[in-house]
Amino acid sequence: MDKNSYKDRIEWVTNNEENILNFKNGILINQADSKLLFIAFCFEYLNYKNSLNNNNTYFTSYFPIQLDATCNGYQHLSLLTGDEYLAAELNLNPATDRDIPKICILLYC
Repeated sequence: MDKNSYKDRIEWVTNNEENILNFKNGILINQADSKLLFIAFCFEYLNYKNSLNNNNTYFTSYFPIQLDATCNGYQHLSLLTGDEYLAAELNLNPATDRDIPKICILLYC
């Protein structure tokens, strides 16, 4: 899912919410690349949904999420040097929630 757009990831969660909340059925766990990470997400999502059902006004997540770690060092270098082409290849240009992040290629990483 990390190679899909933000909007597509949200739609996936919405479309699979029942199996996420009932993750013990194993349907989605068997498809996950990282089964332990997916199970951890399921527990956190279940806690989130429970907080909504309890009318809590906020939810604090303790699930670590990396939003973008595409070649961090090169991202800094491209910004410092003003290299617009490299910046574009490293996902530093403005994007919409429908854009698919570029994958860091070996040439730059």
